[in-house]
Amino acid sequence: MLYINLKKIFIIMFFSMIIPLHANAFTLPTVPGLSGGDAGGFSLGDGKTELVDKFFASSNNYLNALALLNKALGKNIEAAQIEKAIEYANDPGIDESDRMKNSIKTSNEASKSIETDLNNESTVISVEGQVFYAQSLPPAGKGLIGTIQMIPITKNMVNGIKANPISAIGEIGGLAKVIPNLPSYIQTIQKTMKLITSRAKAEGIDGADDPALEAEEDDFDL
Repeated sequence: MLYINLKKIFIIMFFSMIIPLHANAFTLPTVPGLSGGDAGGFSLGDGKTELVDKFFASSNNYLNALALLNKALGKNIEAAQIEKAIEYANDPGIDESDRMKNSIKTSNEASKSIETDLNNESTVISVEGQVFYAQSLPPAGKGLIGTIQMIPITKNMVNGIKANPISAIGEIGGLAKVIPNLPSYIQTIQKTMKLITSRAKAEGIDGADDPALEAEEDDFDL
């Protein structure tokens, strides 16, 4: 009887040692796309900081140019509205996603309005307007160059968000819903800038030959 009990104790002790070893050796396979935005070594959190900085720097320049262009066309009310959008974008008390969303909306609407005016053959730019037009070109060039520089990080961020939308929201908040709008925003700026530049050359505006006004990115495929 004592022998049987000792045998049972030995068996219990043996399995109590073996089972934990097997448990430690067993691990769940890694599931692609569930890495908290760090798939492929890219972090959405780190990318967010770079993208936000580049966006507001370039956007403020471009919006400033659009405000001056509206003044050149005698549209002072529209110019004032754009200037308010710039103030809004620079208010640190407002959430980044709301500021970026508002800047994109203002930029897109103002760009389309400028395109309509500049494409209209009846649009006349006065002598005073040509001064405002010339003043708009340097910030327009800076805005375009900054926008082009956004493209690589924008690609990474958009792809990261698409890979795991739920994880992206947890990591970068509301920006996960705003950033996917950047590709069309960038393309709108590129399109509008070509028109701004061509009209400036046609009008003989000072600074129209600045190479920065024609910065391009050929490989923009998201």
